[in-house]
Amino acid sequence: MPKESSRPGPNMTLRRRRDSQQWIHDWMVKQTGRDRQYFYDGRTLPASVKSYAMIPREMEKEARHRETLARAAEAAGHLLTACELYHKAVESYHGALHPLPYDGNRESEYLYGRLAACFRKVVELNPAPMEWVEIPFEGGSLPGIFYRARGDAPAPTVMFSNGMDVPMELFPDPLDNPFVARGMNVLALDGPGQGLALQRGIWITADNWQRAGAAAIDFLARRPEVDMTRLGGVGWSMGTYWIMSLAARDRRLKALAAGSACYGAKRGIFEMCSPHFKKRFMHMANIEDEAEFDEMVEGMALTDDELARIEAISLLVVGEYDPMTPLEEAVDIFEALKGPREFWLMENDGHGSGPSSHLGGYHRLHAVADWMLDALAGRKDARLDRKVVIHPNRGRGVYAAGAPGFFLPERLEAE
Repeated sequence: MPKESSRPGPNMTLRRRRDSQQWIHDWMVKQTGRDRQYFYDGRTLPASVKSYAMIPREMEKEARHRETLARAAEAAGHLLTACELYHKAVESYHGALHPLPYDGNRESEYLYGRLAACFRKVVELNPAPMEWVEIPFEGGSLPGIFYRARGDAPAPTVMFSNGMDVPMELFPDPLDNPFVARGMNVLALDGPGQGLALQRGIWITADNWQRAGAAAIDFLARRPEVDMTRLGGVGWSMGTYWIMSLAARDRRLKALAAGSACYGAKRGIFEMCSPHFKKRFMHMANIEDEAEFDEMVEGMALTDDELARIEAISLLVVGEYDPMTPLEEAVDIFEALKGPREFWLMENDGHGSGPSSHLGGYHRLHAVADWMLDALAGRKDARLDRKVVIHPNRGRGVYAAGAPGFFLPERLEAE
């Protein structure tokens, strides 16, 4: 049975140092309508949410409404509309589940059950081919979703690593999958500590995601739809660390794209960003003792040795003011890569993931899919060493001329 790591200790004892900041966290939730990523404007939570503790109940109402609409659309024979609404319900059920970082709780079990049920309907109704798969891993199995490119010939394939607490059901979007649209297969999986793997009691450790990633590549190697000579990896947020660390260990990955940097030291995410992240990740690791947890994550940063072993052509997409990995640290990591490499600096941006004004409202992941397709097709220079500054609301975006550097005074030369 998992530990209930979110429970307060006896008397005045707190589980984590930053639990004393809960009043600030509640104020931020009320004022911004967000439980994290305060860099950005715009609510992600209903206006009825006035504190962090209210999120599960209020988001469940939104999710249940969307699921009810989906069922009605399905009964009316509007199957694509139903599929879209079921996925919206998945998003809302995840939002409700997210602030409950402990198991053995009837609410979390109910919410994940509804999320899973709605996603099964997405798989059933989606006109694009997708398949639920199980990946053997250390005496058990990890769940994944395999999105298939159309056609019979083996196709380039992407292994997708989501953010630390983002389940496979959310990204890539099953109804707007940019990789499948470009003729690529995609495998999204719940690694240790994520989604259904967490529900199964498969906890995250300092290095078992990398072993899970290798098992996923073994799985792909057995699929006739997969061209293993054109295998790429895409990681987002914490997934940037996992996918790059995997690439240092497994040379079967030929191309690598890492968006929203979280591959450096973890002081940003666990000590300087919302307390939500540490609370959630301690649960994912099944660790109650904060000192023990800090010791584990101390080693979860890319080393110079790992970076030197990455042979895959690599793309880093970095927000200039990402609170999880400072720009100086991201640039140092980029410079330590020995293989072909490209760096997109999103000016005046944070830890972003979706559509971006830097790209004219285009989704970042779609631009990454273009880059990945070119990389796997061999359309990138083997000596690639490119830096691009991408400005919001002006310029040529990813097609801009290369920049000499990202800091003054070299930065001015890119203007």
